[in-house]
Amino acid sequence: MTDEVRIVAYDLDETLVKLKFECIEKILNKTHKSLGIRLPNELEKKMIWYSPKREGILSNNFHAEINNYFNTLYKYYTVKNIKNYVSVFPDVASLKKIKNLGRKIGILTSTHPEIADYEINLVKKFLGNNIIDETVIIQEHDIKNKPHSDGLVLLLEKLGMDIENERAFLVGDTDLDILTANNAVKLHDINVESVLVDRKHNQEGIIELRPGYRLKTLDQVECYI
Repeated sequence: MTDEVRIVAYDLDETLVKLKFECIEKILNKTHKSLGIRLPNELEKKMIWYSPKREGILSNNFHAEINNYFNTLYKYYTVKNIKNYVSVFPDVASLKKIKNLGRKIGILTSTHPEIADYEINLVKKFLGNNIIDETVIIQEHDIKNKPHSDGLVLLLEKLGMDIENERAFLVGDTDLDILTANNAVKLHDINVESVLVDRKHNQEGIIELRPGYRLKTLDQVECYI
């Protein structure tokens, strides 16, 4: 087995692209008003948007029915409503260096397909052609969202990973990404390690798990492959 990381998979939202929190607040506030439930406080907004515990928070704190909640949320979480608030993180330029080192690069996202397509195109436009090898938009497949690892396994298969002999990274910004990588190891015996990149929202106490690596910026990924 090689010690080199041959494949680097990246989460999309808040790892490669950022959405201003004022937009997130508007989406959540409209969702809650539409459902007739109280508005979330600052911490609840962050937990609903970023944390794998969001469903428990919605059930326990707001007595929300989960499917109805997210069906309502997606009425407001649209390309039209986010396009003036979303941008690519500057350190995404580091993916060019990863590619130049001969690594394969993929994107894994559980975001709504319409939004995911828009954001992936932003990333591709930012990077230029032939940097991103494969993408998996989980909601386009008959598989469960993160932290279930089926989407990651599918992406690694599309990238041609030699599971017995190669290593991979999953780079993300939340506990969801750490859990997804951990589940791929436990359930599929895949040699994939979690990498957490520091972003503004995840330095405020919402990360509870320990990743394989924790980096200040995406530029540091190349130091570990």
